[in-house]
Amino acid sequence: MPTPRAVTRARNEAERALTAARLSSTAREVRKTHLTYLSVPKMRNLERCAGEVERRGVPGAYVEAGVALGGSAILLASLMGQGRRFHGYDVFEQIPPPSERDGADAHERYRVIEEGKSKGIGGDAYYGYLDDLYGRVVRSFTDRGLVVDGETISLPRLLRGHSRSRRAGRPRSHRLRLA
Repeated sequence: MPTPRAVTRARNEAERALTAARLSSTAREVRKTHLTYLSVPKMRNLERCAGEVERRGVPGAYVEAGVALGGSAILLASLMGQGRRFHGYDVFEQIPPPSERDGADAHERYRVIEEGKSKGIGGDAYYGYLDDLYGRVVRSFTDRGLVVDGETISLPRLLRGHSRSRRAGRPRSHRLRLA
């Protein structure tokens, strides 16, 4: 007789498999090609939410801050209804260092990245180490029939820079601005 723990584990595995089976072909493909860090349930949730936005006719654009390899951006852009736009903002290079306001976990993660020891999805190279990440992301869209035209689908590059806070005149590390 199976233990309660084994039954729970089997039920969870069955639920994960059922959720994965419900993913669109685009979601399955971006996961298979290691273009997203999102788990199967999160990808499914993204699809459900986008579907609900489209069914209800909610006006507006989709916006993603932090595109990385473009997987969830590709998924959202593929789910857009007629007349909707997608804007995906990123630095398209290694992430900026954390500020003094970020937690210890962010500083530790950045240390690993800076040391060149970060691993990518499925054992691939970490995306922040890749040459021409912007071009790679644009090609990933194009390979899936999505044209980054700057209008319907745009991927504005953010530039890292230093500026001063307007409120207190304090230095503000790595403020991002459009290229």
